[in-house]
Amino acid sequence: MSCEIDGQNYSYDYEELIQDLKDDLEYGDILLSDIIYIVRKEHPELIHVGYKPIVDYYIADDLNMINGKLEDIYDRTEFTDDEWTEMEKNRLDMIVQYKADKDSLEKATVTAVLTEMQLWNSVI
Repeated sequence: MSCEIDGQNYSYDYEELIQDLKDDLEYGDILLSDIIYIVRKEHPELIHVGYKPIVDYYIADDLNMINGKLEDIYDRTEFTDDEWTEMEKNRLDMIVQYKADKDSLEKATVTAVLTEMQLWNSVI
């Protein structure tokens, strides 16, 4: 599918992000009615139509990971030292990325985000 603007069809490849959201839904991490925080970035082929594609999103679990401690979320005894070290590294990477994204985050329901992505989804 694509979006028509002034008689021209425009699209963006959302396949991977749509699948990520569907996985989060399937695993019960989010509901269609939940509010998530989306990140948009300009795309050179879409600047002239004023559309900034969604490039990432944060769900409540992500924010808990960013704002909390791993020990508050997971039972340390269930992980090896290497697994725990990797989880902490991923958490620190997520914090750095979140700080970069924080000022530009938009709130939207999962339904609205999926609808938008499905409308625009296609390979440019």
